[in-house]
Amino acid sequence: MTILLAFDVIFVQNAHSGRMDLVALAFFLGAINLHLTGHSSIKQQFIALLGTLAVLTTLRIAILVLPFFALVFFTNIKNKQYQQAATLLLTSMLLYAIWIGIGFGSLSNFLAAYTQSHSSSFTGHTLTSSFLGGNFSIPFHQYPMIALGLMSIALLFKQHYQQQKFWLILLPIPFFYLLVKDTGAYSALVVPFWYLIIGMAFEKQAKANTSCLNRLTAFGAIALLLGVNGGVFLLKSATIATTVPQRNNKQLTAWVSKHLPAQSRVVGDDRYYYAVINNHSDFQYIQRVQSNEARAHYHKEEFQPNYLFISSQTTPDIIEAYKQHFVFGDTFTYTPITQQNMVTRLIQKIPMQIHTSLEGTLIQVTPKKILESN
Repeated sequence: MTILLAFDVIFVQNAHSGRMDLVALAFFLGAINLHLTGHSSIKQQFIALLGTLAVLTTLRIAILVLPFFALVFFTNIKNKQYQQAATLLLTSMLLYAIWIGIGFGSLSNFLAAYTQSHSSSFTGHTLTSSFLGGNFSIPFHQYPMIALGLMSIALLFKQHYQQQKFWLILLPIPFFYLLVKDTGAYSALVVPFWYLIIGMAFEKQAKANTSCLNRLTAFGAIALLLGVNGGVFLLKSATIATTVPQRNNKQLTAWVSKHLPAQSRVVGDDRYYYAVINNHSDFQYIQRVQSNEARAHYHKEEFQPNYLFISSQTTPDIIEAYKQHFVFGDTFTYTPITQQNMVTRLIQKIPMQIHTSLEGTLIQVTPKKILESN
């Protein structure tokens, strides 16, 4: 299962990007491991510490940590380990209360920060609603993992539904998809639990006194999943390696310095951030969790950009949202140097769209209300 995880695209991408999701996940998995290895009061304190650190690292993982804490708490109560239950509850509450006091000053300020809109109050979005809500938007390359995971759950449920370890691994999966809104890159939080479930089922089949055909089927399913993960990983690696000239940031930076006046305000695709910043201009991302309309409205009212810098991945609905709030003016198209070789041509023939180029369009814009006032 470790090999499957090592080639999982989302997991590797998060690790490569240095995202804090995996740090939070490490804290959470550490808390689970402590719970499975003992129930002393000292361990309850460390479980509370690791769980709290996970939540403080990224709030989204609270959706996984809170059910885990509840399960551990009620398990302690069921086993009449009242001291351990109290230790877990009080330690976690104390640690979080300290953070609230230091970070927000009071509980009311903390609640207001997460439940009230601030500078973009006209959008109707709060910090909590921006990531809480559920989303079953699943990348296509995760379909084999999820299909095999669901079959593994069905295989294990009858014999393991009374085992706490089974529920510790299973519960994060439905809670994540039902409650986390942005399930793309953040699915790295739940991917290890899919592989743990698959691993449990594979181990059961390998040790069971079943027919040779059943064992071969289990090995074949794992091999298929490894082939999918490894294939996508190799395709992504080959794409990155063969498109280095197209992603030459020096070339882009030189082009930006020629076409973008210094001290400009730019809204654009993430890939243009450093080129714009290096040109002594301000930059904000064109797309975030809130709706395209809300993002465009916010930029018109608050940021008031001079330029949009869009890429081939900027969808038509995003562009249309900005057209509602801005008048588009002169455009400048950046086309990087391309390098055609055998691998590049092979990748282009694959029936899927892979975005690697820094090619984009710089558009001069004026907020409509400013234009109308003139």
